[in-house]
Order: sequence, then C-alpha cells, then structure tokens
Amino acid sequence: MSQAAQAIGLNLASPAFKANPYPTFTGLRASNPGCLLASAQGYNTWLVTRYAEAEIVLYDKRFVKDHTNVLSPEERACLPISPASAADLMAMSMIDFERMDHICINGPG
Repeated sequence: MSQAAQAIGLNLASPAFKANPYPTFTGLRASNPGCLLASAQGYNTWLVTRYAEAEIVLYDKRFVKDHTNVLSPEERACLPISPASAADLMAMSMIDFERMDHICINGPG
C-alpha cells in the first residue's frame, strides 16, 4: 500500500476522472487497493478502495482524524488552548469526528 499516486497517474481533480471515476476505482481495487496520494501542498493522504481494507482502517485507532487523540496526557496538557473560530465551527461536519464521538452524537446505528 505504498505506491505513489503520481506513479499510477491518479489525478482526482482531472475532468476525465470527475466525468467517470469508476474505471479508475475498479483498477485500483484490483491492483492497488491502498495508494498514497500527495497533494500539491505536500500533504499525504491514503486512498483505500476496497471495503475490507476500509473497514480495517475505520476501526483501527492508529488512523485518526484528530491528531490530539494520539498524544499522551502530558503532551495534550502542553497544547495551547485557543477558542474555535467561527470558520472552524462552520467547517466541521460529522465526517470530521472520530467514530466514538460520532456515536455519542448520533447513536450507534
């Protein structure tokens, strides 16, 4: 699961991909179900295309959306406390929450 997106020519923003992404996803599921995408800003993101692997990632606590969840209590205590801006609050959606936080808000089903 470490092949770079550029090596497979994956451009999620291309008009061709947006018009019909299904052949690309079919190929990725068959040959490279997890690939590393590098953004123009230098951030890396994993794209997981098969259900079984996606389920593993979603239930594995090592994969987190909020990096503060992997800090020790001592490290967390050293973080600066700053109130959320209106933009931060407006940008949050349920997909930004960790699984247990999501369950606390919406319930288990």
